[in-house]
Amino acid sequence: MDSQVGVLEMNEEKKARIKKGLKELFKWDYHYERGIIVAFVVTMVFTLLFTHSDIPLYYTWLKGDTPYGLLWTWLNPYYWTDMLYRAEMFVVVVVQVLLSWILVRKKRLSKFDFFLGWFTSLIWFRSGVYQNVTVTALGPFAIVFPPLVILMLLQKIPLGWSFPDVTANAHWQCAFNGTQPYSDIYTPGGLQCTAAAVRWNPLYQFFWSYAIVMLWVAYPLISMLWRHRRGIKAWFLKVLVCNCEDCKRC
Repeated sequence: MDSQVGVLEMNEEKKARIKKGLKELFKWDYHYERGIIVAFVVTMVFTLLFTHSDIPLYYTWLKGDTPYGLLWTWLNPYYWTDMLYRAEMFVVVVVQVLLSWILVRKKRLSKFDFFLGWFTSLIWFRSGVYQNVTVTALGPFAIVFPPLVILMLLQKIPLGWSFPDVTANAHWQCAFNGTQPYSDIYTPGGLQCTAAAVRWNPLYQFFWSYAIVMLWVAYPLISMLWRHRRGIKAWFLKVLVCNCEDCKRC
C-alpha cells in the first residue's frame, strides 16, 4: 500500500515538473522577442534583395491612372521603379519600427501592436505589394492617435486628383470602374485597372490585401472605443437612458 502511495506521489511530482517546464517554455520573455526581431530583420533583407515590386505600377504610371490617392504618390516616390522603390519602402519600415518601438518604451503602444504592425509590413514585402506599406505603416501610430486613419484612407482612395468632382479623373475610374479580368494577370502589364468582381473575390489575393488594409483602418478605432469604454458607457446612460433632469441615475 505504501509503495502505491509513493508511486502516486512520484507521478504527481513528475506531472508538476512537466507542467512547470511547459509553462516556462511558452512564457513570453526577451528571448522570444529577440528571436522574432531577428527573423523579421532577416525577412526584410531577403525580400529587399530577392523579390520585385508590383509591375503594373509602372504601366499605370505611364498611362497616368495610378489607382491611389495624390498623397500616396507623395509618400511613394519612384513607385514605378523596382529596386529603388523597394529600398525606399525598406527605409519606411525601418522608421516605422524605430518610432513605434519608442511608443512601446513609453508605454503608449503594446508590444502586440508593435509586432503586428511590423508583421503586416513584412506581408507586403513578401508578396511584392509594396504599395500598401505606407498605408498600413501608419496603423500602429493611429492606435495612439486615431485621426491618422484619415491619412491612411487618403492614400488608398484616389482622392486629390480632381475638384470638386473627385470622380472626374482616370485614377478614380481605374480604381472603381476597372474592367480587366483575372486572366490579364498573365499579360506583360499585369492587372492594372481590375474589374470589381476580381478585386472582391475572396478566391484571389486582391481581396485579402484589401481585408488587411480595412483591418488596420478599423483596429485603431476599435482600440480607441475600448480604451474609453467607461466614459462611453457613462455618456450613453446620461444622454440616451437618463434624458431627463430629475432622473436619479444621471
